[in-house]
Amino acid sequence: MTVRSCLKDKAQAKYEKAVADALDELIKTADVYVIFIPQVTATKGDDDRLVGRRVQSLMHRKYATTLIHDTPDHHRIKAIYDNLDILLGTRFHSVIFSLTSYVPVLAIEYEHKTSGIMRDLQLEDWVIKIEDVSAQNLGEALQNLVNERASYRAHLQKQLPPYIQKTRQTIAMVKSALSSRYTDFQNDA
Repeated sequence: MTVRSCLKDKAQAKYEKAVADALDELIKTADVYVIFIPQVTATKGDDDRLVGRRVQSLMHRKYATTLIHDTPDHHRIKAIYDNLDILLGTRFHSVIFSLTSYVPVLAIEYEHKTSGIMRDLQLEDWVIKIEDVSAQNLGEALQNLVNERASYRAHLQKQLPPYIQKTRQTIAMVKSALSSRYTDFQNDA
């Protein structure tokens, strides 16, 4: 899972407590082990390890969690996402990295871009706005994610290849546009 700091004091504390309570309930009812993945480990306060530590400290079932304390490079981060069964992702890039590895995701939206990518993949039902997060709705959604992960993965296997193909078409359009501009530049010279 990925967590982040992006709200004002009371709202941030509410989000962190809701995540902790929902994870406790999931650990109680499903065979899961939670890994707090630090997507961002920058200085000046934007460090997911700090938030992960706070969420973990609020949990009663810490024994079924691991907090990554170091600063993993992008290869290791992607390898971690590749091997997850599910992801509860607040960090937008963790959502993208997991989806591209066919990992079912419940996304906590802190900016509109999360809904956009999830809607593009017909996964808008798997998004909860950060200000709407509660232990109950998050817990229910996580339980559904665990229960429906096989059908979710099948959905990704159907939706992602055409989506990726569209990105390749965009790349071809950009190359073509650059090529014609380069030709125009040479003709003008």
